[in-house]
Amino acid sequence: MQSNRSLSVLAMLAAATLTSCAASGTNVGIVVDPKETAIYINGEKAGTGKRVYTFDFSKHPRALLQATAYGCKPHYEVWTKRRLLEHIKEFKQLEIILKQERF
Repeated sequence: MQSNRSLSVLAMLAAATLTSCAASGTNVGIVVDPKETAIYINGEKAGTGKRVYTFDFSKHPRALLQATAYGCKPHYEVWTKRRLLEHIKEFKQLEIILKQERF
């Protein structure tokens, strides 16, 4: 039962990424580990966990993606619209796995 649910979520994410050229932004499915990872796009909190996020390239040619979770090292990536579209065309989504921080 759980695998059917996972497949349907992945199918939803893939379908959302196929419509990624909307005027308001580029929609991208992001899968995260741990599941409570907070996602920030251009410094603004966009949400938490695995879901579809929107990247807005209308004001700047690059977007900063940040992922943070308690007890993990923060993760940063800079994306251009072209590079992001090429990535989702090949891989269908972004995958972020945070590493545990050693204290």
